[in-house]
Amino acid sequence: MNFLGKLHVLDLTGTPRARGRQHGETLRAEIHAHHGHWMQAISEDLDESAGPYLDHMVESCGFLATAQRMAPELIEELHGIAEGADIAFSRVFARMLSDEEPWFRMEYRAERDTAPKGCSSVGSDAGPGSPLLISQTMDVPTWWDGGQTLLRFTQPNGDRALVFTVAGKISLCGMTSNGLAITCNSLLQLGHSRTGLAEDLVVRRYLASGSPAEGHRFLWDAPHASGQNYILPDGTGRAVSLECSAAGVSQWRKAAIDRIVAHSNHPMANRDTGWFDAIVQTMSDEQRAARFGFTTESRLEALYAQFDTMVPLDVAGAKALLACREGPICRIGDIEGKRDGFSFGSLVMELGDTPRLHLAPGPADRTPWQIFEA
Repeated sequence: MNFLGKLHVLDLTGTPRARGRQHGETLRAEIHAHHGHWMQAISEDLDESAGPYLDHMVESCGFLATAQRMAPELIEELHGIAEGADIAFSRVFARMLSDEEPWFRMEYRAERDTAPKGCSSVGSDAGPGSPLLISQTMDVPTWWDGGQTLLRFTQPNGDRALVFTVAGKISLCGMTSNGLAITCNSLLQLGHSRTGLAEDLVVRRYLASGSPAEGHRFLWDAPHASGQNYILPDGTGRAVSLECSAAGVSQWRKAAIDRIVAHSNHPMANRDTGWFDAIVQTMSDEQRAARFGFTTESRLEALYAQFDTMVPLDVAGAKALLACREGPICRIGDIEGKRDGFSFGSLVMELGDTPRLHLAPGPADRTPWQIFEA
């Protein structure tokens, strides 16, 4: 398949609301196009109008109240995006809930397929002559293509942030000039909360932390709305892999693998899977395979198979890993049919003396890399 490989780079200034307006105004056409594809996909999957369903999600859950309490500046930024793009705030807020909507949909219409389809992440500890690296493929539906966006701005604490996202959303993953970096992999199987902090806001709150150690602590303490794996630095030169659910956080590192952690889209340590197990137990083997037989296990196996020849991991090795078609780690929308994803972005976050983001806005096996200093 062919992808656009286009990246919108926005240098944002001013208050949170002003930054949001700049985002919304600059990418108004792209945001409207993305929202159109999103609403169509929901309508087709649910066989009903997307608008009332999304209104019901926002109104029946406590996401907004939690966000207003814990991240009011980010709600201001979302209001700015809505104003700049000329889209209702409720719709911009609902689009921000891209990790919450899948499990809400399973509760709303249990027979609908919302299995996660992608994202593979790797963290490599710092070592002699090699910086700490945090890397991932950001895998999403193919209709996201063309919305790849990098937000660059200075945070209130003076740190520069580089946030990779899609037009109209405030974050997917990112890094800062003071050594923070974070990946995110959906773990739909883990327990969730209708009153938790939405995943996009967790990422942005983490990136606003004063240090890697402070950010690491925040992820342990945050009231998570959705099951998610995060790979990030712990503040001591090591990369850690956290599986976060509404009930708690578990850390996982594969035994006998030195200096590297990796993850895909199934929990390895966190056992807060009761809600998901209850749904799966009602299905036949054929139904389970049809709905949840996606590539998370094969991608994780492929990641660890590659490590045999790549430890310690350097930037070139990380890029080669994200371009690997085994698994498939690098995804081009050709494995699981209509609902398959592709690598919307491939990121290597280099946390050396000068933090750098290496970003390919598409599958890494066919998209040129661009380099940005934090």
